Amino acid sequence: MRNVRRDILKLIQTYIQKENNYYTLREVFMNALRQLTDDYANSDPNARDPEVLVLFAVMMKHVGELMADFLPNIM
Repeated sequence: MRNVRRDILKLIQTYIQKENNYYTLREVFMNALRQLTDDYANSDPNARDPEVLVLFAVMMKHVGELMADFLPNIM
């Protein structure tokens, strides 16, 4: 199951890198990503996938200021 999750995170990462319409991206993915941050924060520190942090780094790089209100959830 962890491998499937990692593959999904990598797929989302690739999509974000290729997407040009960041407002649509924000509308489509932000609710699901809020759940992902909650899950990441509440999980055992030894079981956390580093790909989650990589995904958010890619999002910050490509989406930038559109994620300003979402940044506290990531931290």
